[in-house]
Amino acid sequence: MSINIICCLSNNNAIGYRKELLFEIKEDLKRFQHLTKNQIVVMGRSTFESIIERNNKPLGNGRTNVVLSRDENYTSKYGEYVFNSVDKILKHCKTMGECDKSVWILGGQSVFEAFLPHADNVYLTHVNKYVFDFDAEYPMGLQENLGFIKTEEEEYHSDKYNCSYKFTRYDKPPVAEEIGEENDGGK
Repeated sequence: MSINIICCLSNNNAIGYRKELLFEIKEDLKRFQHLTKNQIVVMGRSTFESIIERNNKPLGNGRTNVVLSRDENYTSKYGEYVFNSVDKILKHCKTMGECDKSVWILGGQSVFEAFLPHADNVYLTHVNKYVFDFDAEYPMGLQENLGFIKTEEEEYHSDKYNCSYKFTRYDKPPVAEEIGEENDGGK
C-alpha cells in the first residue's frame, strides 16, 4: 500500500480559497481521475463537504472515500469512512482488505501537513500563476524538509489561464538502511 499526495497549486503554493479549487485545468482533472480511480481517497471534512456541495455525492469511480475530522461527533452521511486521527486512518487502510489499493491524500492544508511524513510519493500540478486571494496553501517547506526528490516532470500550457503548468512527481528518498543494502548488493 503506497501513500500518495495529490494537489494542484499556484507558484506561491496557494491551493484554495473559500473551499474552492483555484484552478480547473481539464488535463489536471483527467490526471486526478486516472490516478485515483478505484483507490482510497483521504481528505479533510471541509474538502469532503466542498465535493458534496459541488457534485451532490462523494467521489465515485470505485473510490473509497475517507474523511479526517477533528469533530468527534461528525458521522458518515454518504457512506464515507470517518476518522479523527491519522494513525486510525493508516491502521484502517492497512487492515480493510484493500491492501492492493493506493491511498491518495486530497487535502486540505492541515491534512497534507499530517500525511506528508507518511507519504511515499507526491504528485503536484504546479501552475505558473501567482494567486493573491487564497486561504489554504500547500506545505512545500515541509515537503522539502522531508527530502522528497523530483523524479518526473512534464510541462504543458493552459489556454484558460494563459500560463504554463507542470505535472511533477516527487518520491520519498530511500532510508539509510535501504541505501546501504543497495550499495553492498543487499548483503
